[in-house]
Amino acid sequence: MKLGNGWISREDATKLLKIKDVTLARWVKFGLISPAAICGSAQYFDRETVEEFIADHIATEEAANYSE
Repeated sequence: MKLGNGWISREDATKLLKIKDVTLARWVKFGLISPAAICGSAQYFDRETVEEFIADHIATEEAANYSE
């Protein structure tokens, strides 16, 4: 079911986003990113949505090195 829908686990999402699980939990809490499905305590994220999120947001390292 997970792979057929293009969903990834919470662990895979944190790896793609290069963040800790606690950061992902905060982002979900504040509505920055939402799970595609919740099954019991497991959350699954749409891979395409996570990749779009990455493309649309600048990383801290990039922001620190940004100059106009």
